[in-house]
Formats: sequence, structure tokens, C-alpha cells
Amino acid sequence: MKNRKLILLLILVLLTIKVGAQNTLLLLDGSVIKSKKIEYKDSLKVYNYLNKKNKSRWVEKDFVYSISNSTGVEKIVYQPDKLSQEIGIKEMRSFIKGEQYAHSNYKPYLAGTSGFVVGLGSTVSFPYLGITAFYSTLIPLTYVGTQVFIKHKVKIMNVPSDSAYPDFYIKGFRDKAVKKRFIYTIIGSVVGSGIGLGINAYRLTH
Repeated sequence: MKNRKLILLLILVLLTIKVGAQNTLLLLDGSVIKSKKIEYKDSLKVYNYLNKKNKSRWVEKDFVYSISNSTGVEKIVYQPDKLSQEIGIKEMRSFIKGEQYAHSNYKPYLAGTSGFVVGLGSTVSFPYLGITAFYSTLIPLTYVGTQVFIKHKVKIMNVPSDSAYPDFYIKGFRDKAVKKRFIYTIIGSVVGSGIGLGINAYRLTH
């Protein structure tokens, strides 16, 4: 009886592991896609997968670094173009780890706050200057646009001691950090401008 219960328990554990096992796509931007079903469509050069809602989605092969099966065996998909001097396979892995670290740990709240202040300040103050509130949105748009050309210094506090290519790790971190700064600035500007326009609308109706 005890042996039968033990066998049933082992079968249950194995079934649970099998159900929970997923294939994984590691993208060049550091994103990770996990799915119970991933297929490569050679004619389209894309990986087709099922998302959490079991809906079919796809990602181009050029954006994929590697694919791992449910047992953890990884196959490198990324192949650098030597003519264009793209980052090597091993260097790219360090670059991706830097991106992932920035995605999880870098929080550019100051960028979001500055965007919010510019958006709110311009939309609220312009009517007092006799300028239509609509045109006040040009200020935050201009401010957001300038963030593309300004080179911000981004400090990284932690580089893993076991990183084989620390320079590429840092480069990946900074690349992702700059993108996050830009996104936070946009969100802050949109929210600030929206609140400012709402304040102006309230003033006109009261």
C-alpha cells in the first residue's frame, strides 16, 4: 500500500513538472518569452508562440538571441554579421544581462518628475500669458524630443564579478537605462499636461 502511494505521488510530481515546463525565447532587448509551445516558421523567419491567454503571437528571428526547451537546453539563434561588425555571441549575452539588470533595477523617477513638472507648468501657465492652452502642449513635446539628443550620464552601481565582458554589460545597462529615461519622461509629460489641461477646463467652467 505504501509503495503504491509513493508511485502515485511520483507520477503526480512528474505530471506537474511536465505541465509547468515551458520553452523560452530570450530576445536581444533582454525580454524573456515563456510558452508551452514555440514553433519556428522558416518561410516567414519568425518564431510563433502561444501567450498566457493561449493566443498565437510571433516574433522575428532577428530579434531573438536564443531559444531554450522545457529541459533548459539552449540553442543560440543570434548570428552576428561580421561585415557590419555586430556584437559577438558571447559579448551579446553580457550586453543582454546588462539590459535585464537595468530593466529590473534602474528607476529614472527624476526623469518622470521633470517631464511632469514641464507638462503641468506649461499648460497651467500659458493661459495667464494670453496663449491658447492647446499650444502649451508644444513645450512638453519639445522637452521630450530634446531627451533623444541629450547624452545623459547613467551610473551603474553593480557589475557582476563573474561577467566575462563587463564593458558590454555596462553598455547594455546604459542602452536600456536611456530608453527607460525617455519613456518615463514621456509618461510624466503626458500626465502633467493632462492634469494641466484639466485644471484649465475647470477654470473656464467655474
